[in-house]
Amino acid sequence: MRRTPLNFLDLRKFVDELSFLDGGVVRNIKSRKNEFYLLIFAHKEYWLEIIPGEAILLHNEKPEDTVDFPFTLFVKKQLSGRRIQIQMHGSDRIVEFSFDGTKLIAELFSNGNIVLTEDSNILMSLFTRKYGSRRVASGEKYSYPAPGPDIFALSPSSFKNLLLNSKRENVVKALAVDLLLGGNYAEEVCFRAKVEKTAKMSELNAEMSDELYKRLTEIIREKRPNVINQYGFFSCEMTHIGGDKKYFDSIATALNSLYSQETQKIETKSDKKVALLGELVKRYEIVSKFLNDKYLDIENVIRISKDSNLPLDERLVTLKQLGWTLQGKKLVFATGNDIELDITKDLNQNIAEYYTKIKRVKREIKSKSGAAHKTLRRLEKKQTDAWYSKYRWFFTTSGRLVVAGRDTYQNEALIKKHAENGDLIAHADVFGSPFCLVKGTETLDDEMKNEVATFAASYSSAWKAGESNTDVYFVLPKQVTSTPPSGESLKKGAFFIEGNRDYVKNAPLAIFINFSFSDNGYDAYSTPYRAGEKYILIRPGRRDRNTVIKDITKKIAERYFIQIDATEIDKLLPPGKCRIEKIRL
Repeated sequence: MRRTPLNFLDLRKFVDELSFLDGGVVRNIKSRKNEFYLLIFAHKEYWLEIIPGEAILLHNEKPEDTVDFPFTLFVKKQLSGRRIQIQMHGSDRIVEFSFDGTKLIAELFSNGNIVLTEDSNILMSLFTRKYGSRRVASGEKYSYPAPGPDIFALSPSSFKNLLLNSKRENVVKALAVDLLLGGNYAEEVCFRAKVEKTAKMSELNAEMSDELYKRLTEIIREKRPNVINQYGFFSCEMTHIGGDKKYFDSIATALNSLYSQETQKIETKSDKKVALLGELVKRYEIVSKFLNDKYLDIENVIRISKDSNLPLDERLVTLKQLGWTLQGKKLVFATGNDIELDITKDLNQNIAEYYTKIKRVKREIKSKSGAAHKTLRRLEKKQTDAWYSKYRWFFTTSGRLVVAGRDTYQNEALIKKHAENGDLIAHADVFGSPFCLVKGTETLDDEMKNEVATFAASYSSAWKAGESNTDVYFVLPKQVTSTPPSGESLKKGAFFIEGNRDYVKNAPLAIFINFSFSDNGYDAYSTPYRAGEKYILIRPGRRDRNTVIKDITKKIAERYFIQIDATEIDKLLPPGKCRIEKIRL
């Protein structure tokens, strides 16, 4: 798959997708050669990777093998603990990370750069660059490249004027160069508009111009991230390009797939291991042949080394003359080939041990070779358009839908928009719990009540506190109000509960992450009970969530040779540390 620098259009859409990081706090900064990482806390931790001249990526896992360059340490000192705002600069492939008057500027064009500025003055730049009269270096004033047209703000008339005034030889080149679309998107606009891409500017009429503008607007608004085998990443459907297309639910996951080196690393490690094992077999075979060819001579060597009638000094001198040394109970051939013999065993037993070693290593080679040729296949999670898909949810064993908020905003939306008469609401009796909405029933049998209580308890703050159980209560929607009693106040997203509560005492904290795999994708969902044959049982523990997520994706990769997005697992795990109690994959 081809890795190319992100197009301006793709980058603009990705920056919009990253808006959830705005207001987040920079907790750490790391770097590798030509890679720069910001650890941002925005409800949870995210690693934002900047590859100058290429792309920006979003990760959940800490980068490995990092090096603290002087630039890294300087930026870390300036930005740690400060709140971040992310935006594009006009139509340039420049992303700005703003911290009041301080900016970290990522240049994703040409050879790329990362620049730290204060009130437009360059405090330090990763590289010193010169583009004509524009110079980027520490101590200089930062100047932006000459601006191009902002296709996100073009009116139909300004679009038409740009095309008509273009000096390019045809429509597709005008779209690609003058409107900064690049060749692939320029061709897509022409293809959708049914306008011949080689049409000259003089051949354009009002109808053609309107259709081109309409299709450009369509592409700008459309968001369907995909990767095409020989072409790379696109943020919308490319109807004029064929080939193997893989679709993703976000630009972040699509770019991670494109830039992932996981398969390459596994193949490389496996191939190296197989090669080393092959060399080991050759050495063992050389030793076996030597022992057989020199059978009588070596039998005599073993006999001398064990002859207690001879003083040890004499035996050592004789053995040395024959090319051997005695090291405890081992005879070592002094001239190479790593030959060692155990003098407590006869020669036949020693030869048999080498044959056993050869068989064992050959079996390992066969196993490793099979794994080396099975590369990790990227598999995407199946998506649902149901209204509850953005929340946490499950169906009870009796088929009732239970929907839980992921944060205070979702809790508020769930109660105000979706709670109806005839529903039931559960909430853990701790500060920091999701509201769990049970749709379509006001009464639950004990089994259903325990399932809902376990779900509410597991996603509450009790998990993060390391508790093994907590109390959960049930109320009707009419008992939940955002109007507090007279003289009291409520925080945003909080509710007041009126009347009696029906309690489940000591609801256990435990979550099953259930899996199903097929050629078309996989499904992963959390339940308070085992819902299928393939599952992982999670309980509160002492292990870091990211470590557990890594363990889960690794187990799946080893079992099925598929790579799944760690973000999907992260969405299912409760907040806080945990442990894997049981795996059935």
